[in-house]
Amino acid sequence: MGWLTFFSLSGILGAFRTLFLRCFSPRSLSEDAEERRGFLHQTAQDRERNRDILAADLTDEIRDKWTKPLISLPVHVDIPRLIKKIDVVGVDNGHETAILTPTDREGANTHQPILDLVLALATQFDPHYTIERRNTTTAQFYNAFGQGSDAGMSLMDFMNTALGEESSVVGVLKACTQSTLAPAVLKLKFSIGTSFSFKDVRGSWYINIRFVEGRHIQVIHTKSEVSFDDTEAGQFQFRWRLTITLDRTALTVTHADLHILDATISARMSSSNLKEIRRLMQPYAQGATINVVYP
Repeated sequence: MGWLTFFSLSGILGAFRTLFLRCFSPRSLSEDAEERRGFLHQTAQDRERNRDILAADLTDEIRDKWTKPLISLPVHVDIPRLIKKIDVVGVDNGHETAILTPTDREGANTHQPILDLVLALATQFDPHYTIERRNTTTAQFYNAFGQGSDAGMSLMDFMNTALGEESSVVGVLKACTQSTLAPAVLKLKFSIGTSFSFKDVRGSWYINIRFVEGRHIQVIHTKSEVSFDDTEAGQFQFRWRLTITLDRTALTVTHADLHILDATISARMSSSNLKEIRRLMQPYAQGATINVVYP
């Protein structure tokens, strides 16, 4: 009877009942799907956290991320890996002029495209950016990078020594990081993703930097997502955009806007799930095209 000092009879029966139900009780496919999506694992604390994330002001959250010092942001990691997905555009009287495009850097090494981006931004902030200053910046850049240096650490060194925390160029680069993007991703994950799980589409992240009418700068992130569920009844994908607006000196984040551009949902999705996913997307999808198609 010694073992009864550790376990009560009711405890043993309760454990056996739980084990039996888990192993042998029938479960509907919808219950299995719900558990995979995390419905059955959310605690009250999880739900409260979700509500807090969705209720928080997006501009304030992104500003809080963006104002962190360079050492706390992955600028030196994200810019080298995204450099061929970044373009720069000038907008004047509604007319767009390409300043720097990804095709300008096809086949180039990682270092030169980063320098091209820095010089393009510097020139936009100062129309009188002289050849002498350009040459000085170039020399500082290659002095930091050296021969065969790690691009990330070299970029960090260059930004700290040649540009500085208060540089307008650094202000734009800080808006191009995954960390600054994170509040928007979390809003999508904790609104749509808690019911309909999704993941990034590899290679779909593009950044468009726009100098608008001399009034402000927009850093526009575009990404695509696809459902984890690849069955005909669960497939969906959507494309979204985050616009971060900086003042004309790129020293302040003035606004942030998250918008779903378009979505495609499987016509084989159940009517209840189709209605629900539309409802969850709606706050971010004003004016968006949502197509329901057969896979």
